Amino acid sequence: IGANTLINQGGSDFIIAKLDTLGNVIWANSIGGSGNEFAYSMTFGGNGNLYVSGSFVNTLSIGNDTLVSVGSSDIFVAQFDI
Repeated sequence: IGANTLINQGGSDFIIAKLDTLGNVIWANSIGGSGNEFAYSMTFGGNGNLYVSGSFVNTLSIGNDTLVSVGSSDIFVAQFDI
């Protein structure tokens, strides 16, 4: 995406990206882990941040944080400063 190379971490991952008004990529991030990850809901807060909720299996890496599932499928909520 743009100059960003995003690599699948296993299973199904998802990406979030910010584009300018001309469609140029400002930034892009891959969110994933060793299993399947799904984003079910995304919304913007009044502060302009992006909030994402979804589910994952096994592990989920978001930035420098790694979540570990304690069951067959766990949920997550993440905030992204955009």
